[in-house]
Amino acid sequence: MIGQVYRGDFCELAAEMVRAGIRAACAITSPPYPQGKKNAEDMGRYRRKGTAAEQREQITGRIHGRPHARGNIGLDVRIMAPDWLDWFLGIAAHVKPVLEPNGLFVVNVDSCCYPTRHRHWGIFSLPERMEKAGWCFADAWVWTKSNGAPMKAPGRFSHSWEMIYVFANGDRYRYNVDAARAPHKRDWTGRDATRYMIETGTWYGTKTDPPNPKGARAIDVLPYPVGMTRWADVGYAHNAPMPLGLAEDLVRRVSWQGDLILDPFLGAGTTAVAAIRGKRQWIGAEITDAAALVAERRIALARDGFFGEELSEGMSAPPLPLAQV
Repeated sequence: MIGQVYRGDFCELAAEMVRAGIRAACAITSPPYPQGKKNAEDMGRYRRKGTAAEQREQITGRIHGRPHARGNIGLDVRIMAPDWLDWFLGIAAHVKPVLEPNGLFVVNVDSCCYPTRHRHWGIFSLPERMEKAGWCFADAWVWTKSNGAPMKAPGRFSHSWEMIYVFANGDRYRYNVDAARAPHKRDWTGRDATRYMIETGTWYGTKTDPPNPKGARAIDVLPYPVGMTRWADVGYAHNAPMPLGLAEDLVRRVSWQGDLILDPFLGAGTTAVAAIRGKRQWIGAEITDAAALVAERRIALARDGFFGEELSEGMSAPPLPLAQV
Protein backbone atom coordinates (compact mmCIF):
# COMPACT_ATOMS: atom_id res chain seq x y z
CA MET A 1 0.00 0.00 0.00
CA ILE A 2 2.79 2.41 0.93
CA GLY A 3 4.83 3.34 -2.14
CA GLN A 4 2.16 2.16 -4.59
CA VAL A 5 -0.40 4.05 -6.68
CA TYR A 6 -3.85 3.09 -5.41
CA ARG A 7 -6.07 2.98 -8.50
CA GLY A 8 -9.44 3.95 -7.13
CA ASP A 9 -11.32 6.35 -4.93
CA PHE A 10 -9.35 7.96 -2.11
CA CYS A 11 -12.21 7.28 0.31
CA GLU A 12 -11.63 3.57 -0.24
CA LEU A 13 -7.90 3.98 0.30
CA ALA A 14 -8.57 5.90 3.52
CA ALA A 15 -10.74 3.05 4.79
CA GLU A 16 -7.94 0.55 4.08
CA MET A 17 -5.42 2.79 5.85
CA VAL A 18 -7.65 2.91 8.92
CA ARG A 19 -7.96 -0.87 8.94
CA ALA A 20 -4.19 -1.26 8.56
CA GLY A 21 -3.45 1.36 11.22
CA ILE A 22 -1.47 3.53 8.76
CA ARG A 23 -1.23 7.27 9.42
CA ALA A 24 0.57 9.84 7.29
CA ALA A 25 2.76 12.54 8.81
CA CYS A 26 1.30 15.07 6.38
CA ALA A 27 -0.88 15.36 3.29
CA ILE A 28 -0.09 17.44 0.19
CA THR A 29 -2.54 17.66 -2.69
CA SER A 30 -4.00 19.72 -5.49
CA PRO A 31 -7.63 18.59 -5.79
CA PRO A 32 -9.83 19.05 -8.86
CA TYR A 33 -10.71 22.73 -9.01
CA PRO A 34 -14.29 24.03 -8.90
CA GLN A 35 -15.92 24.51 -12.27
CA GLY A 36 -18.51 27.10 -13.32
CA LYS A 37 -21.71 26.83 -15.33
CA LYS A 38 -21.19 26.61 -19.07
CA ASN A 39 -24.70 26.96 -20.46
CA ALA A 40 -28.36 26.44 -19.66
CA GLU A 41 -28.05 22.70 -20.27
CA ASP A 42 -25.26 22.45 -17.70
CA MET A 43 -27.30 24.51 -15.24
CA GLY A 44 -29.92 21.79 -15.25
CA ARG A 45 -27.29 19.27 -14.22
CA TYR A 46 -26.47 21.33 -11.14
CA ARG A 47 -29.97 21.27 -9.67
CA ARG A 48 -29.67 19.21 -6.54
CA LYS A 49 -32.72 17.21 -5.54
CA GLY A 50 -33.84 15.05 -2.65
CA THR A 51 -33.13 15.24 1.06
CA ALA A 52 -30.08 16.95 2.52
CA ALA A 53 -28.32 13.60 2.83
CA GLU A 54 -29.15 12.71 -0.78
CA GLN A 55 -27.88 16.11 -1.93
CA ARG A 56 -24.56 15.55 -0.16
CA GLU A 57 -24.31 12.18 -1.84
CA GLN A 58 -24.60 13.90 -5.22
CA ILE A 59 -21.38 15.85 -4.66
CA THR A 60 -19.25 13.34 -2.74
CA GLY A 61 -17.96 9.85 -3.28
CA ARG A 62 -16.37 8.38 -6.38
CA ILE A 63 -16.75 11.32 -8.73
CA HIS A 64 -13.59 13.08 -7.64
CA GLY A 65 -11.21 12.06 -10.41
CA ARG A 66 -13.11 10.83 -13.43
CA PRO A 67 -12.70 12.68 -16.73
CA HIS A 68 -15.72 14.71 -17.78
CA ALA A 69 -17.10 15.08 -21.32
CA ARG A 70 -14.33 17.46 -22.43
CA GLY A 71 -11.67 14.87 -21.66
CA ASN A 72 -9.98 16.82 -18.90
CA ILE A 73 -9.15 15.33 -15.53
CA GLY A 74 -11.53 16.66 -12.95
CA LEU A 75 -14.93 16.15 -11.46
CA ASP A 76 -17.36 13.85 -13.22
CA VAL A 77 -19.68 16.83 -13.57
CA ARG A 78 -18.75 20.47 -13.25
CA ILE A 79 -19.54 21.42 -9.68
CA MET A 80 -20.12 25.04 -8.81
CA ALA A 81 -17.89 26.62 -6.17
CA PRO A 82 -20.43 26.51 -3.28
CA ASP A 83 -21.02 22.80 -3.89
CA TRP A 84 -17.30 22.23 -4.29
CA LEU A 85 -16.79 23.32 -0.68
CA ASP A 86 -19.24 20.70 0.55
CA TRP A 87 -17.58 18.08 -1.64
CA PHE A 88 -14.08 18.92 -0.43
CA LEU A 89 -15.13 18.88 3.22
CA GLY A 90 -16.31 15.33 2.62
CA ILE A 91 -12.85 14.44 1.32
CA ALA A 92 -11.17 16.21 4.26
CA ALA A 93 -13.29 14.14 6.65
CA HIS A 94 -11.59 11.03 5.23
CA VAL A 95 -8.13 12.62 5.46
CA LYS A 96 -8.42 13.47 9.15
CA PRO A 97 -8.45 9.91 10.60
CA VAL A 98 -5.42 8.86 8.49
CA LEU A 99 -3.32 11.89 9.44
CA GLU A 100 -1.12 11.91 12.51
CA PRO A 101 -2.09 14.26 15.36
CA ASN A 102 -0.89 17.78 14.50
CA GLY A 103 -0.06 16.61 10.98
CA LEU A 104 -0.33 19.24 8.23
CA PHE A 105 -2.73 19.12 5.28
CA VAL A 106 -1.53 21.30 2.38
CA VAL A 107 -4.14 22.15 -0.27
CA ASN A 108 -3.43 23.99 -3.53
CA VAL A 109 -6.66 25.25 -5.07
CA ASP A 110 -7.56 27.97 -7.54
CA SER A 111 -10.55 30.29 -7.18
CA CYS A 112 -11.00 30.91 -10.91
CA CYS A 113 -14.02 29.10 -12.32
CA TYR A 114 -14.31 27.80 -15.89
CA PRO A 115 -15.29 29.08 -18.44
CA THR A 116 -15.55 32.78 -17.48
CA ARG A 117 -12.46 32.58 -15.21
CA HIS A 118 -14.22 34.76 -12.64
CA ARG A 119 -13.15 34.36 -9.02
CA HIS A 120 -15.63 32.89 -6.60
CA TRP A 121 -15.59 34.17 -3.03
CA GLY A 122 -16.66 30.77 -1.72
CA ILE A 123 -13.20 29.27 -2.20
CA PHE A 124 -11.74 31.91 0.09
CA SER A 125 -14.12 30.72 2.83
CA LEU A 126 -12.47 27.29 2.82
CA PRO A 127 -10.41 28.07 5.98
CA GLU A 128 -13.59 29.05 7.86
CA ARG A 129 -15.41 25.91 6.76
CA MET A 130 -12.45 23.71 7.65
CA GLU A 131 -12.17 25.30 11.11
CA LYS A 132 -15.84 24.50 11.73
CA ALA A 133 -15.12 20.91 10.70
CA GLY A 134 -12.46 20.58 13.40
CA TRP A 135 -9.31 21.52 11.48
CA CYS A 136 -6.84 24.17 12.60
CA PHE A 137 -6.16 26.81 9.96
CA ALA A 138 -2.36 27.01 10.09
CA ASP A 139 -1.33 29.27 7.21
CA ALA A 140 -2.00 30.57 3.70
CA TRP A 141 0.70 30.73 1.03
CA VAL A 142 0.61 32.04 -2.52
CA TRP A 143 2.00 30.26 -5.56
CA THR A 144 2.99 32.85 -8.19
CA LYS A 145 3.39 31.71 -11.83
CA SER A 146 5.78 33.65 -14.05
CA ASN A 147 4.40 31.88 -17.13
CA GLY A 148 0.71 31.67 -16.28
CA ALA A 149 -1.71 30.97 -19.13
CA PRO A 150 -2.99 34.09 -20.95
CA MET A 151 -6.47 35.17 -19.91
CA LYS A 152 -8.98 34.46 -22.68
CA ALA A 153 -11.88 36.22 -20.98
CA PRO A 154 -12.07 39.81 -22.30
CA GLY A 155 -11.57 42.70 -19.91
CA ARG A 156 -9.68 40.73 -17.28
CA PHE A 157 -6.06 40.59 -16.16
CA SER A 158 -3.91 37.52 -16.76
CA HIS A 159 -4.14 34.95 -14.01
CA SER A 160 -0.75 34.28 -12.41
CA TRP A 161 -1.30 33.02 -8.85
CA GLU A 162 -3.08 30.36 -6.82
CA MET A 163 -3.72 29.84 -3.13
CA ILE A 164 -2.07 27.18 -0.98
CA TYR A 165 -3.95 26.63 2.27
CA VAL A 166 -2.32 24.81 5.19
CA PHE A 167 -4.50 23.06 7.76
CA ALA A 168 -3.43 21.06 10.80
CA ASN A 169 -4.89 18.07 12.61
CA GLY A 170 -4.33 19.85 15.92
CA ASP A 171 -2.93 23.13 17.18
CA ARG A 172 0.62 21.97 18.01
CA TYR A 173 1.86 21.63 14.47
CA ARG A 174 5.35 22.55 13.27
CA TYR A 175 7.18 23.30 10.02
CA ASN A 176 10.60 22.11 8.87
CA VAL A 177 11.89 25.68 8.71
CA ASP A 178 15.57 24.82 8.25
CA ALA A 179 14.94 22.49 5.31
CA ALA A 180 13.10 25.24 3.44
CA ARG A 181 15.74 27.92 3.92
CA ALA A 182 17.18 29.76 0.90
CA PRO A 183 20.52 31.54 0.39
CA HIS A 184 20.73 35.01 1.91
CA LYS A 185 19.99 37.77 -0.58
CA ARG A 186 22.71 39.99 0.88
CA ASP A 187 25.34 40.04 3.58
CA TRP A 188 23.86 41.28 6.87
CA THR A 189 27.13 40.96 8.80
CA GLY A 190 28.17 44.16 10.52
CA ARG A 191 24.82 45.92 10.43
CA ASP A 192 24.75 48.06 13.59
CA ALA A 193 21.00 48.40 13.97
CA THR A 194 18.18 45.95 14.52
CA ARG A 195 14.99 47.95 14.08
CA TYR A 196 13.70 50.73 11.89
CA MET A 197 11.58 53.59 13.25
CA ILE A 198 9.04 54.60 10.62
CA GLU A 199 8.21 57.85 12.40
CA THR A 200 11.81 59.14 12.42
CA GLY A 201 13.24 57.21 9.49
CA THR A 202 16.18 55.98 11.53
CA TRP A 203 17.65 52.67 12.64
CA TYR A 204 18.32 51.94 16.28
CA GLY A 205 19.43 49.08 18.48
CA THR A 206 22.54 47.00 19.02
CA LYS A 207 24.59 45.00 16.57
CA THR A 208 22.66 42.11 15.05
CA ASP A 209 23.48 38.44 15.49
CA PRO A 210 25.35 36.73 12.65
CA PRO A 211 23.10 35.54 9.81
CA ASN A 212 21.93 31.94 10.03
CA PRO A 213 24.51 29.82 8.17
CA LYS A 214 21.72 27.53 6.94
CA GLY A 215 20.23 30.39 4.93
CA ALA A 216 17.37 32.84 5.07
CA ARG A 217 13.96 31.83 6.36
CA ALA A 218 11.55 30.98 3.53
CA ILE A 219 8.67 33.35 2.78
CA ASP A 220 5.01 32.58 2.17
CA VAL A 221 5.18 33.42 -1.56
CA LEU A 222 6.36 30.51 -3.72
CA PRO A 223 7.43 31.58 -7.24
CA TYR A 224 7.46 28.61 -9.63
CA PRO A 225 6.64 28.53 -13.35
CA VAL A 226 3.81 26.31 -14.49
CA GLY A 227 4.98 22.80 -15.36
CA MET A 228 5.39 22.34 -19.09
CA THR A 229 5.63 18.56 -19.18
CA ARG A 230 2.29 16.91 -19.91
CA TRP A 231 3.51 13.40 -20.84
CA ALA A 232 1.63 13.09 -24.13
CA ASP A 233 4.28 10.60 -25.27
CA VAL A 234 2.56 7.89 -23.20
CA GLY A 235 -0.85 8.61 -24.67
CA TYR A 236 -2.09 10.97 -21.98
CA ALA A 237 -1.89 14.75 -21.58
CA HIS A 238 -2.47 16.07 -18.06
CA ASN A 239 -4.27 19.41 -18.23
CA ALA A 240 -2.85 20.94 -15.03
CA PRO A 241 0.41 19.37 -13.82
CA MET A 242 1.87 20.74 -10.58
CA PRO A 243 5.46 21.97 -11.04
CA LEU A 244 7.90 19.51 -9.54
CA GLY A 245 9.83 22.37 -7.91
CA LEU A 246 6.70 23.55 -6.11
CA ALA A 247 5.93 20.03 -4.87
CA GLU A 248 9.48 19.64 -3.58
CA ASP A 249 9.26 22.97 -1.78
CA LEU A 250 6.03 21.94 -0.06
CA VAL A 251 7.52 18.58 0.91
CA ARG A 252 10.52 20.29 2.50
CA ARG A 253 8.36 22.73 4.43
CA VAL A 254 5.99 20.28 6.12
CA SER A 255 7.88 17.00 6.50
CA TRP A 256 11.14 15.36 7.50
CA GLN A 257 13.14 12.57 5.89
CA GLY A 258 11.46 9.23 6.44
CA ASP A 259 7.98 10.73 6.91
CA LEU A 260 4.97 9.27 5.13
CA ILE A 261 3.28 11.77 2.79
CA LEU A 262 -0.30 11.29 1.61
CA ASP A 263 -1.77 12.65 -1.64
CA PRO A 264 -5.50 11.95 -2.00
CA PHE A 265 -5.43 13.15 -5.65
CA LEU A 266 -2.15 11.78 -6.94
CA GLY A 267 -2.74 12.80 -10.55
CA ALA A 268 0.45 12.42 -12.57
CA GLY A 269 2.41 11.56 -9.43
CA THR A 270 4.29 14.81 -8.81
CA THR A 271 3.92 14.61 -5.01
CA ALA A 272 5.23 11.04 -5.03
CA VAL A 273 8.24 12.01 -7.16
CA ALA A 274 8.97 14.94 -4.83
CA ALA A 275 8.73 12.60 -1.83
CA ILE A 276 11.17 10.14 -3.40
CA ARG A 277 13.63 12.93 -4.19
CA GLY A 278 13.30 14.19 -0.60
CA LYS A 279 13.83 10.69 0.89
CA ARG A 280 10.27 10.47 2.18
CA GLN A 281 7.73 7.69 1.93
CA TRP A 282 4.48 8.29 0.08
CA ILE A 283 1.00 6.92 -0.41
CA GLY A 284 -1.70 8.17 -2.75
CA ALA A 285 -4.82 7.45 -4.78
CA GLU A 286 -5.75 8.24 -8.36
CA ILE A 287 -9.08 7.24 -9.81
CA THR A 288 -8.25 7.94 -13.47
CA ASP A 289 -6.35 5.09 -15.11
CA ALA A 290 -4.55 7.31 -17.64
CA ALA A 291 -3.18 9.59 -14.92
CA ALA A 292 -2.26 6.61 -12.73
CA LEU A 293 -0.28 5.12 -15.63
CA VAL A 294 1.75 8.31 -15.99
CA ALA A 295 2.28 8.46 -12.21
CA GLU A 296 3.59 4.90 -12.15
CA ARG A 297 6.01 5.65 -14.98
CA ARG A 298 7.36 8.82 -13.38
CA ILE A 299 7.73 7.09 -10.00
CA ALA A 300 9.65 4.22 -11.60
CA LEU A 301 12.01 6.72 -13.24
CA ALA A 302 12.52 8.58 -9.95
CA ARG A 303 13.32 5.36 -8.12
CA ASP A 304 15.92 4.56 -10.77
CA GLY A 305 17.57 7.89 -10.12
CA PHE A 306 16.35 9.66 -13.27
CA PHE A 307 15.30 13.06 -11.92
CA GLY A 308 15.31 15.05 -15.18
CA GLU A 309 11.82 14.02 -16.19
CA GLU A 310 10.54 17.60 -16.34
CA LEU A 311 11.09 17.78 -20.08
CA SER A 312 11.09 21.59 -20.23
CA GLU A 313 14.79 21.64 -21.18
CA GLY A 314 14.36 19.29 -24.09
CA MET A 315 15.33 16.17 -22.18
CA SER A 316 13.70 12.90 -23.11
CA ALA A 317 12.94 10.36 -20.46
CA PRO A 318 14.35 6.88 -21.14
CA PRO A 319 11.61 4.53 -22.33
CA LEU A 320 10.29 1.92 -19.94
CA PRO A 321 9.65 -1.70 -20.95
CA LEU A 322 6.42 -2.13 -22.87
CA ALA A 323 4.85 -3.97 -19.95
CA GLN A 324 5.12 -0.79 -17.89
CA VAL A 325 4.16 1.65 -20.65
